[in-house]
Parts: sequence; C-alpha cells; structure tokens
Amino acid sequence: SSGINAEYGGDEMMIGNVNFYRSQGADVSAALPHELPDSKALFLRGQNAYATEDYTSAFESFNQGLTEHLREVRNCKNLCEIGHDRYEGRKAPNFTTSATFTEQLVVLYRQVMECRYKCPSKLEKDTSLRLTEDYLPSLLNYLQFSAFQTGRLEEAARAATFYLQIRPGDQQMTSNLQYYLEKLDWEEAAIQEEYVKWH
Repeated sequence: SSGINAEYGGDEMMIGNVNFYRSQGADVSAALPHELPDSKALFLRGQNAYATEDYTSAFESFNQGLTEHLREVRNCKNLCEIGHDRYEGRKAPNFTTSATFTEQLVVLYRQVMECRYKCPSKLEKDTSLRLTEDYLPSLLNYLQFSAFQTGRLEEAARAATFYLQIRPGDQQMTSNLQYYLEKLDWEEAAIQEEYVKWH
C-alpha cells in the first residue's frame, strides 16, 4: 500500500482503485508505472504473488529482483568510476588551474569513493518508488519466507544470512536462520561463505 501511495502521489481515488482490484485477486502490476528500475518492478510482481500466497512465483520474482538489485548497484558503482553520478547528474569535478595534479587526483578519488559508497542507499531510497522504508531488508525477508514456503531451505538460509548482514541482531530472522540450518544440518560458517560469494 505504501508503494502504491508513492506511485500515485497520494491520489486517494487511484490508490483505492488499485487496492480494490488487488483485493479481488487481480494482478495490478500493469496499472503501475513502467519506468521503474527492473528490481523494483520484480519486487512489485513478487508482492502481488505473495499476497495471493503464490509462493513459487513470489520466490522467482524476489530472487530475480535481488539479482537485478545487485546488478544495479554494480552499475551505479561503475558509473562513479567514470566520473558520473547518475543520481545527481554530475560529471567529473572542474579543477581550478591553481590545483596541483596530486590535489586534483585526491579530489577526484574522494568523489569517486563517496559516490560508490552512496550507491546502495541511493538505489534503496529511489524516489521513483518508495516501496518500503528499507527496500533491501524487505526484499530479503520476502525472499527467505517465499523460499521456505516452497521447500527451498538452502535459498531461505542464504537470504536470511544476507538479511542478518544488513540487520544484525534481528531476533526473528536469527531464529529463522537457526531453524533452516538445523533442518539442512549446516553450520553457520558454511552459510557465511555463501554471503561472501553474493556480496
């Protein structure tokens, strides 16, 4: 509902219409704007499937959404390295003629590193769609539960581990992860290696 509110700028009639059709079991993804980043469109598709308890479709959408989100973060970081911040439309800085080469290089390096550091949060807080306040943890939470509901315990454990890297100490997710690891007869060290591969 908060995503729909963001999509239609608070237009109560349109929000009501979309919510009504969703409650009737309709796929409302066609009613949403099509200029969304791919990961966000996949997230919405997953939410629709999840709401109807179609966990197989939800899992597939959330899993593809996570892959796409990580690709979008990599692309953002690559754009930073060529001196362009796509979210602020900036190019490489203009240097004064009085700056030495070393000073110019330090300024450029600092800007690139700041840009790269901000990429994940910029994508998560994308103003084109405010799905939830915390996009990536929500995506991972949906993903781990959809994976669990479809018997994909390895994927559920991976998503829970990734979630806990972002939100350490979350009691519910910690319990979920312990459950998955017990069922799989895995050790937490093995799943930590999986996280490193994803990140």
